[in-house]
Amino acid sequence: MAETSTRQAAGTQAITVGMARRPGTEPPCADGYDLQRRGQRVCAAVVDGAGHDAAVVRYAQAVPPVITHIGMTMGGLAALTTAGQMAHAYDTPPHATAVYARMEPGQPTTIHWIGDCRAYAWDGAALTQWSTDQTMGEYLRRKVWPWTSPPPTTTGPGPDSLRLARPCAARRRSPNTSAWSCS
Repeated sequence: MAETSTRQAAGTQAITVGMARRPGTEPPCADGYDLQRRGQRVCAAVVDGAGHDAAVVRYAQAVPPVITHIGMTMGGLAALTTAGQMAHAYDTPPHATAVYARMEPGQPTTIHWIGDCRAYAWDGAALTQWSTDQTMGEYLRRKVWPWTSPPPTTTGPGPDSLRLARPCAARRRSPNTSAWSCS
């Protein structure tokens, strides 16, 4: 587990970020994460690669620092879109999902994600899920259930893949409001 916290003066807010992962079904692990700090702002990214192929493992380890660095200066949408375009540097673009969060005391926390990554927050008393999986199952639960016609079928990766990231493929939420957007 990696953890970081901001230094704080008496009476000010602090940000503590922790990440943990468990070993996958078999090595190598195609997961990656990064934390980037500037002043009191903390940006975090977690990437979950699909499979154990060498390209997926390399991509999942290379992309999180890009997401946090771009996110720090340009925001989460630009960060996830850039990371998605990096997948095309491979002969077969790796499939991965990602979540990005930006936190700063006194500022709204924002998260951006694509795919089945989840973002949670702990306020000292309760754990709150801030994101919603972008999967076909979640889409069907929200848009089609109860069934009014035969369920749709899909082949290959859907729009929930980081390699297919483009504006409005990534989701954004500022947990301080109930609004969701694609910017």
